[in-house]
Amino acid sequence: MLSIRPDKFAGQKYISETLQELKLTTNNRGKCGGLTPMGIQAFYAKEIDVFNTRIVYLHDAWVKLNKLKEKIINCISTNELQTLESEYQTLINELKLPDPTVFFRGVLIFQNPLKFTTSLGYQITPFSIEEVAKFISNKKIEENGGLLQVAHYFAAYTINKLEKFFSLIKKQAKGHEITMSFHAVKHRIGICYPGHGQNWVFIQPNEFPIHYIEHQALAKKAFTACLNGRKSNDLAISTRFFTMGNCIQETKQVISDLNNNKAFQALQTCTQRDVDLQLPDDKSHLLFFAAKYGHVPVLETLLDTWHIDPNIT
Repeated sequence: MLSIRPDKFAGQKYISETLQELKLTTNNRGKCGGLTPMGIQAFYAKEIDVFNTRIVYLHDAWVKLNKLKEKIINCISTNELQTLESEYQTLINELKLPDPTVFFRGVLIFQNPLKFTTSLGYQITPFSIEEVAKFISNKKIEENGGLLQVAHYFAAYTINKLEKFFSLIKKQAKGHEITMSFHAVKHRIGICYPGHGQNWVFIQPNEFPIHYIEHQALAKKAFTACLNGRKSNDLAISTRFFTMGNCIQETKQVISDLNNNKAFQALQTCTQRDVDLQLPDDKSHLLFFAAKYGHVPVLETLLDTWHIDPNIT
């Protein structure tokens, strides 16, 4: 696993522009909401190398497409122009083959399932990953009971609090696999623990391919990724835990142990300091995210205990 070249591609421009070139989407916004769950599925299916190979191929194809387009624009020879246009079309046709097409479609459906209500049959929010996964699940995951969400937490974090968070998960998980998605400031990442003290698997769409990261470096990397270019020492993060159907009981036990752990409970408790550190006019504010995700316990704490003005959202 994770055996291919160690490049880290900055941002998601190569993905968005390629999808536009194929006329699969009309916007150039990032696709982290689709790429992250696809990466989580790859982790469970033991196919991260396959996922990374697709990402590298997609990036390299994007580079070739741009070079060809530039040459076509500047070409003055009719014969050379025909050759360049033929090469361009050949590459486009390769990107339309079944394997990349299925991958692209999975990314787009996870990113915005509301645009696919005709084929999905009913409306699903982008946060219902387990529901979307039923339609684009990997065969190996289907054989193991499908992708399921088992817990959803929402809290304000600093790097120090995240270090405690990951240490508690590692301690409680022991040899069990744990997968999570983090969502904050319009960016989503995936974090997977393989168990048995192994390095974490970091699914950061702005730094693909998927790569390993050591435990001591994880909190800072995850916090920085979730900031998505902003500057802050405190950040509201939505965390969702996933598992496969055949190991749901083991995962639920890990979650139960975490919920009964006082240190973990403290991390999930919204304090006055958390509220004071938030920017009231910023849509990364705790109240905005709590309302967006329908997280009632946090909403009640913010409104009833800390008397936050609901109009700031």
